[in-house]
Amino acid sequence: MNIKAWMLFVPLWLTFSYTVGAFSVWGGGFLFHWGVMDYSGGYVIHLSSGIAGFTVAYWVGPRSTKDRERFPLNNVLLMLAGAGLLWMGWVGFNGGDPYTENIDSSMAVLDTNICAATSLLVWICLDVIFFNKPSVIGAVRGMIAGLV
Repeated sequence: MNIKAWMLFVPLWLTFSYTVGAFSVWGGGFLFHWGVMDYSGGYVIHLSSGIAGFTVAYWVGPRSTKDRERFPLNNVLLMLAGAGLLWMGWVGFNGGDPYTENIDSSMAVLDTNICAATSLLVWICLDVIFFNKPSVIGAVRGMIAGLV
């Protein structure tokens, strides 16, 4: 995506996606009155960003053939270090969101770990089923999917 398209897209996204979501959930908006609870910004941030990603992907289109011909792997050791830091940070973010140590923060830490670990194991099993071997890269992909 070139810079001009990005400079046009970001204000539109901010105005019509993020701001609408933020004001409808936070600060007593209509979704708040319907009982929607946005825990750690999941609705406002992740949903609006996901919609933005799909919108940009639709308008930009697929990668060019030249970009898909050679796609070398990155450094697996650095990927594992980053994945570990991401998991640790995600647990701290979710566990610290209630601003106190109580059952909510404990459940947030437990749920974060269960979801990430379950998704990691399922992805490894799918790697074995479809590719006949487990993959470290697949495990990290599964972990990230479980955190999200």
